[in-house]
Order: sequence, then C-alpha cells, then structure tokens
Amino acid sequence: FLNIKATRQALIDERKKSDDKCREILLNTFMEYFFIKQRRPLRESLNILEKAVLIRVLSSVNGKQKDAAKYLDLKYSTMSEKVKKYNIKYFKIPIAD
Repeated sequence: FLNIKATRQALIDERKKSDDKCREILLNTFMEYFFIKQRRPLRESLNILEKAVLIRVLSSVNGKQKDAAKYLDLKYSTMSEKVKKYNIKYFKIPIAD
C-alpha cells in the first residue's frame, strides 16, 4: 500500500522547492535587469514591479478593484489609490500610461 499521507507530503514538499526556485530565479532576473543593466534606483524599480503586479492581478479579476484588493490583501481604498498613482485604466485588458 502507498502511504497516501507521505505521498501527499512529498508532493507538497516538491512543490514548495519548485516555488522557492521560481522565486529565486524571478528575484535574480529582476535584480539583474533593474539594478545592473538599467541602473535604476530602488524606489523606481519597486514602483515598476508594483505596477506590473497590479496590472497582472487586475487582469486576472477582469478589472474588479475590489477583488484585486482582496487577492493582494489590501484595503479597497489603498487599491484605488495605487490604481490612480500608476494611472491604470481597465478596458478589456488593463493599460497604463
């Protein structure tokens, strides 16, 4: 018999290792591009990343700021402020200036 609990835990552990590796690759890529190639200041780089995350999440929830705020664990008012800050408009796909 297969130990279902052990198999499940092994799959969860493997997924976590995979997720950790993906995070590491993403972070290294971000740092390489913005800090080394582009030589952008930290604040500017973080703003670019934040804007990209907002656009991606808004896209996944069909532009519903309330749902995006919940997904990102933000207050709706904070989400609204960030959408204004980055001038993100939502039609069929979100766009930003």
